[in-house]
Order: sequence, then structure tokens, then C-alpha cells
Amino acid sequence: MKKRLNKKGFTLVELLAVIVVLAIILVITVPMVLNSISSTRQDALNASAKSLEKYISEQLGLGAIGKNEIFKGETETIGGTN
Repeated sequence: MKKRLNKKGFTLVELLAVIVVLAIILVITVPMVLNSISSTRQDALNASAKSLEKYISEQLGLGAIGKNEIFKGETETIGGTN
């Protein structure tokens, strides 16, 4: 009389196939996620810089920063002569 074996579980080939598929998915998605994080960080820094620029402009009473109006008439050379 033959014994019938209960086959439970996965074969080695099936497990390797799943691991390969997961590795391919990771290779595709990880760079995309890292790029997304980097661009989000850059956008946040740009927004902070603009907010800081606006705050400084308002505090100094200027329309815009970077128009040489802040330092007009206050230039000095190294020797002390203009």
C-alpha cells in the first residue's frame, strides 16, 4: 500500500522566483522614492528661503532684497578710501 505524502509548503524554485520578483520591484521603486524625498527637501528649502526673504524685506521696509538699496552709500574699500 502506498503512503500518500502531504505536500505542504513551497518548493525552492517558487521561493527563488518570489525573491527575484521582489528584488526587481525594489530596484525600480527605491530610486524613485529617494528622488522624491530629495526633490521634496529641495522644495521645502526653497519655500523657507522665500519666506525668510519676504520677512527680511518687510522688516527692513524694502520692496525687494538684492537691489543694492540696502548698502547704497555704505560701500568702503580696504584702504579706507572710496
